[in-house]
Amino acid sequence: MLQAYAGIDPDTGKQRMRSRIFRAPHDRDGRQAALVAASEFYIEVKATGGDRRFADEVTLIEACEQWAAVTALRKDWSPKSVDEYQRVIDDRIKRDPIGHMMVADIRAKDLDAFYVRLQTCGRKDGAGGLAPASVRKAHTVIHAALQRQVKHDRIRTNPASVASPPSVPEPRHTPPGPDDIKRALQQAESDLPWYAYLRLEATTGARRGQMCGLRWTQIDWDKGDVRWDRAVVVHKKTERHPSGITEKGTKTNRVYRNALDPTTLAVLAALKDRAEAQCDVLGRQLPPGAFVFTTDVVGASPWRPDSVSRRWRKFADKLGMSGVRHHDLRHYLATYLLDAGEDPSAVAQRLGWSSAYTLMKVYAGRVPAADRRAATKAAELLE
Repeated sequence: MLQAYAGIDPDTGKQRMRSRIFRAPHDRDGRQAALVAASEFYIEVKATGGDRRFADEVTLIEACEQWAAVTALRKDWSPKSVDEYQRVIDDRIKRDPIGHMMVADIRAKDLDAFYVRLQTCGRKDGAGGLAPASVRKAHTVIHAALQRQVKHDRIRTNPASVASPPSVPEPRHTPPGPDDIKRALQQAESDLPWYAYLRLEATTGARRGQMCGLRWTQIDWDKGDVRWDRAVVVHKKTERHPSGITEKGTKTNRVYRNALDPTTLAVLAALKDRAEAQCDVLGRQLPPGAFVFTTDVVGASPWRPDSVSRRWRKFADKLGMSGVRHHDLRHYLATYLLDAGEDPSAVAQRLGWSSAYTLMKVYAGRVPAADRRAATKAAELLE
């Protein structure tokens, strides 16, 4: 049973306590579920003063704020994602009349009208509308917040489930080619950490958060591979995360390994030798769990993902590769491995996906050589 102090009863002068029964298995998952339930209950009591509040007493803003507060406590949510959704609440929902509507009064047509307003005049400065992807984020927040109201029996159905947010067109980016990557690596050779970073990223397709969060203990020198099990995210500084940088699981929460070629291994070994030599000069030892890409000698502070992206933009501009994003290095690897005829399942594994479905959904139309082979094979079947 969960209990929470709900202040003093103004009529009797006695302390008020609110309770709720929560059942869960007596194991690790059950304890985590109980912790989340307790946090939700505490936030609800704190927000309502312990009084039972029905749907006609809760505004959409309040519902979204309660959902955001509970979500921030969940370990499976990135602090960066929590920050982004809080900005959606502050910049989109609070600034629109729909935010002040009671959740019991909201219908799908109200949400559809809200999405139209965001697309036409939803920018914070009022100079134009938002892109479909930005409107979709607002829809995601509202849907989750209203679903929580359904869970707590404040409304019977979720109007966001039948609303019509705009569809998001699939982004089309032209990845750099092998010659572009070779040119970039040649330009970076004079800066060993930057060269090692770019080469490792170009050969594994790892996301920037995983690259920045890489520690020496994740590299197996005997097997010649690297284990990806964490990432670094940058977010707003909070009491819980005062540095503004947090380590978390990978984007898909998967742990996987990538084999490394001998040249990449040699480059990483040279980088580690250099780090150890720098520590020796200061009379210190390089900690086994030091970050590979770091801003200090002992590897205590990782590179920031946002700083890496800014550095890449300046670097790419000097090479005449303006418009090539940092994330396009990942697109490059997926596109050209598929184009070379590699097994989609192996490519998906290398890029950290659990199956080839997402890979083929995103990249199927970007491999002209594979399409040419398919056309030839189809013609051969008719001969």
